[in-house]
Amino acid sequence: MKKIILIFLAAFVIFISSCIVSYKIIKNEEIERPQRLEGRISFVGTMLEDPVATWSFGNYSYSVPFKNPFLPTITFFEVIEPDYQKKIELGLTDSNKVISFTNLVSKAGIETYVHMPGFIPLFDSSKSVPIKIKGINKDSYLLDEDCLQFLNDNIDADYYMVCIGRLHDYQLPNIFNGFNFKLAPEYRIIIYDREGRKVFSKSYVYLFEKIKDSHMLVMTYYNYLNFAIISNKNIINEDFSMLNDCNEAKVSIERFVKLFKKIP
Repeated sequence: MKKIILIFLAAFVIFISSCIVSYKIIKNEEIERPQRLEGRISFVGTMLEDPVATWSFGNYSYSVPFKNPFLPTITFFEVIEPDYQKKIELGLTDSNKVISFTNLVSKAGIETYVHMPGFIPLFDSSKSVPIKIKGINKDSYLLDEDCLQFLNDNIDADYYMVCIGRLHDYQLPNIFNGFNFKLAPEYRIIIYDREGRKVFSKSYVYLFEKIKDSHMLVMTYYNYLNFAIISNKNIINEDFSMLNDCNEAKVSIERFVKLFKKIP
């Protein structure tokens, strides 16, 4: 009887463990751009925080899904000046390896952002290193060890660039705000080195007020995230001056943009 109980308890523990979900993200840290980066830099995907908006009405809960990272990525690529496009490698790797890694993340009970096909999901570990920002000592979180190992093993680069689209803030229409729909989309650019340390992390936000579009339409969120990226075009390119000394890429995002523009 004891043996049966022990087997039952062991099976129950395994079942509970398989149901535990751990949500892992890249921490929102502001790290000033370095004067310059040298070597090779690779773009390793855009990820989206999903859902972007949730709210309750009566006994029901609603959410707006945000599941196509490709849309803001195209906008981001196009706002980058050609001289910088040439220096950013498109960090695609073997699709079977990507699928295998993504499945391992899923089986481990880890949920994270919606990531682009062809790229692995990325998230920070619980480990951090001390850094100094504007004379103030802070801790900066490192990239997850397994994610970093995958990138280092499969991509020939000195730096990895990842972008995250999310809502910095939003306000749904109601009687107290004059039925105005406000939206502040954010596009964050993060650059890691080969040791998993962030060398740059900055959010590009734009506040839109009195929006006429329906907040319940998914495309509203994509459209205004794209507008936010375009509105920050000059600032993004100013920040990318740190890439002046980087090597030109073998398969650059410039080539991708040119191919995309040829699509009817």
